[in-house]
Amino acid sequence: MSADAEARVVALSRDLERTTRRVGELDALVRELAGTLAELAAAPTSAQPPAPASPVRPWLGTPDVDTAVADLEDLADWLAAVYLRYSDALLPSCWAWHADIVEELHWLRGAYNDAYGLVFITAGTVGRPGPSWQKVGDWHDRLRPGVVRRIKTAAGSCELSRHAPGQYLPQRQDTAPLASQLRIIAASWASTGSPPTVTDDLLAQARHEQQRHLRSHQP
Repeated sequence: MSADAEARVVALSRDLERTTRRVGELDALVRELAGTLAELAAAPTSAQPPAPASPVRPWLGTPDVDTAVADLEDLADWLAAVYLRYSDALLPSCWAWHADIVEELHWLRGAYNDAYGLVFITAGTVGRPGPSWQKVGDWHDRLRPGVVRRIKTAAGSCELSRHAPGQYLPQRQDTAPLASQLRIIAASWASTGSPPTVTDDLLAQARHEQQRHLRSHQP
């Protein structure tokens, strides 16, 4: 074998050795990555970052005091900046005493932000929906007038003095009618596809509950 041929064989042997070493290193790295992925897959879901909270949620029944306060204060700012700029959108002085009115205005504000693609920030939740002229038109043509109409119906001529002690205001029912019978009613629907037969006992209970409700809210 000539000297040139021998030199080429030695060079090829060294290249093969380096290639084999690199393949071994890559194999070890692949095994390490596979182990890391297996550990991540086996990790409890609580270790994963929580999904961002949705800005769409009710105001009525909010259990957290700070959240309820922040929502109401933010809503008042929006009422001054937007809602009350419309000539037909009057609010009674007792609007914050009516949970249904607050809830109506709360979702109307959300729909306004959604239509214009504004950042909706309230009590730690942030969303950025895309703006839409169709949504804007729907807000002006249907949503806002509907809320104005329902608030006028709900509040009527009500004002803050009517909420003072000793004044009479129509009250909501404390419980759903026949709430104690719902298990029987639901079981009948589930098993027969229809509600139970209306018995004399059910009629008497319904009348009693209605009369008790009316007596407790007489002026």
